[in-house]
Amino acid sequence: MTKLDKITHILLLDKPSILIKENEKLFFELIPELEQCKGFNQNNDWHIYDVFEHILHVVDGVDNDLVLRLAALFHDLGKPSTYTEDSEGIGHFYNHWNVSCDILNRYNIEDKHLISMLVYYHDINVDKLSTEELNKMIDDIGQNNIHKLFILKRSDLLAQNSKYHNMLEVYNKQEEKIKEVILNRYIDSIKEIYKDKLVNIELISQSNNIVFKVTLKDGIYEYVKIYLNNSSHIDHELSLYDKVDNKYLKEKIYSQENPKMAIYKELIGKTIDELNYNELEQYNEIIINSLIEFFESISNYKTNGFGILDKNMEGKYNSFIEFIKDRQQSTSIELKDYPFLECIFYEIYNKYNHLFISDNSFVPIDTNLKNIILLEDGSIKFSDPGELISGPILMGYGDFVAHTYKTILYDNLIKKLNLNEEESKLIHIYAIFSSLNILAFLHKLGVSELESVIPYGNNQTFFTLISEHLKEIDLDDINKKYIKS
Repeated sequence: MTKLDKITHILLLDKPSILIKENEKLFFELIPELEQCKGFNQNNDWHIYDVFEHILHVVDGVDNDLVLRLAALFHDLGKPSTYTEDSEGIGHFYNHWNVSCDILNRYNIEDKHLISMLVYYHDINVDKLSTEELNKMIDDIGQNNIHKLFILKRSDLLAQNSKYHNMLEVYNKQEEKIKEVILNRYIDSIKEIYKDKLVNIELISQSNNIVFKVTLKDGIYEYVKIYLNNSSHIDHELSLYDKVDNKYLKEKIYSQENPKMAIYKELIGKTIDELNYNELEQYNEIIINSLIEFFESISNYKTNGFGILDKNMEGKYNSFIEFIKDRQQSTSIELKDYPFLECIFYEIYNKYNHLFISDNSFVPIDTNLKNIILLEDGSIKFSDPGELISGPILMGYGDFVAHTYKTILYDNLIKKLNLNEEESKLIHIYAIFSSLNILAFLHKLGVSELESVIPYGNNQTFFTLISEHLKEIDLDDINKKYIKS
């Protein structure tokens, strides 16, 4: 492992600053300008840390994404060499972003252009840009990446004097303004593709990705999906089309790279969570058989590393257990307001960590019942496979069980899988982990009263289902310890 590889590994930890400080010699040897930042007083009311401490706070504050972590690490390295003081002794760092980019450009790292552009524009006042300058910034960073700039800007601001944190609202408005510009660009791209066949474009969703519903002159509906380079959600759907039998994926009509988008035929049918009990009984067999066949076809593919796959379809962890620990510990921290949920991973890990066997198969981890569609012809499609991980196939089944436990779909799946005792425990453990991750995600979004959240297609809460899973793995004493009867 090279020095740069070691630094990369540290940057992708949950809180890199701890190990950066423990490995200062390594970082300073590879990036001498970082050592110059240590103890460098900024002498400016905006700042409460020296340059080095400020950088560490920014690194910790951005999403766990290598592009963002590297941009945060390099963004202020040019400050010591550009420092000046005005007549009142106030420190300034004019054009430090240019010097920081020059330092970054010495290194042979992936996505260097994007990282460099994030560093270059991190201190820019978007409101002062002309229309031409704004469009140039969008082109330089890439319209599918512009959200990364604001993640960096917010983290940068939060690592400064708290009396200026009201600027967050300004950043939010700036980002919304740019999103509107980019949205119109996407619409122009769609118009260019369809030309005179187009009747209407309707925005359906704008979260992890952007989806438009397109109405054509012949009355046909199609869906255009724009794939954003989102730090917290890497969508592997397009990559699947090149690797697995497409019979369970929606029909792709067209795709392109810049911007990254695809057009899909409309799926006419019902999502599984919309089926009534009689329909579930009628189609139970085909749903479960399709799920197993879909999972088996994907899991035939192996990759390097473990954990959530990056854009190169590789995991960043050296072992599956390392991934599980990092992912679930982060989840436990997010759920600290709920002592019952916070403790569960540690209790499970202490008792069952010997069961976590490394396997580097492709595994889908977002098979909730709203993402599975029963078409009018009785066939099944997985409308949004979403993220993939490199790990054991049982983790994928566990995600499905998180939504279907105590339903006839779960009963049929377990019957068909014919699991041994250890596998039976693991599927419940992975179902618990999936449930905790969903609740942590909702908590991060500001959802209150997690106790009342119910999985799609189920009539019991995640809290109740987690308690039942714990009984299956002989840890129901956690319920007694943390939940009052």
